Amino acid sequence: MTIQRKPKKRARTKRTLPDAARPYMWVKGQSGNPKGRPPGTFSLAGRLKSQLEDPASSSTIVETKATELGLDPEKTDIASVLTASLLQEALNGNGQLLKEILTRIDGVIVDPAPLPGSDIEEDPHMNEKELETRVLRAIKRRADHE
Repeated sequence: MTIQRKPKKRARTKRTLPDAARPYMWVKGQSGNPKGRPPGTFSLAGRLKSQLEDPASSSTIVETKATELGLDPEKTDIASVLTASLLQEALNGNGQLLKEILTRIDGVIVDPAPLPGSDIEEDPHMNEKELETRVLRAIKRRADHE
């Protein structure tokens, strides 16, 4: 029989700053950016939003892309073109984009709950007949539990 020992705990030491850093420390209750963003600067999200809201600013892009996607350029806005091109890219095999779209629509699955009575496990060597048998067995068990 082996005796398992608990690892020794390290003594906690209080971390201190050098005296040279003290003048630059945060003052209690003061914001880290009291003046805020300088006037006249735009964020990327703000610029994208203004482009989406102003159809005239991106009319040539919309016309070109709408024609590529098979949409009517006269009846299409930039949001429709953006949506169509994202969906096309996802359907062309961009798995990460497809996952992002589905997450935005359905939400994130945090912890998928297994079916009660399910004995289906991932087995790379399982053939279709065995998988079908396991699925039918799990369905029958679930029906019996209800």
